[in-house]
Amino acid sequence: MPLLAPRGLPWSTSNDDLVELFTTIGKVEQAEIQYEPSGRSRGTGVVRFDSPETAETAIAKFQGYQYGGRPLNLSFVKYLNRGGSDTMETDAHAGLTQDQIM
Repeated sequence: MPLLAPRGLPWSTSNDDLVELFTTIGKVEQAEIQYEPSGRSRGTGVVRFDSPETAETAIAKFQGYQYGGRPLNLSFVKYLNRGGSDTMETDAHAGLTQDQIM
């Protein structure tokens, strides 16, 4: 399922606020605000949509949209694993045997 990362969210935005905003264009599977260890919002989140088309529509409609007085910046999440590594996309040796690597 496609993931978008909205940035520039007001500090007061909740998970429910994200769902409410993005369900205006399609089905939202999940929406979460990202928080600092202190509990303060980072002003970013992650939204999982039901299809790539819905995610693309969200970018088309909400890129630069003024939300709570701040312009939203939306981008696709490229890596799902912590540390920015997704072995499906970044492993240079994927599909090669040990002999081919050497």
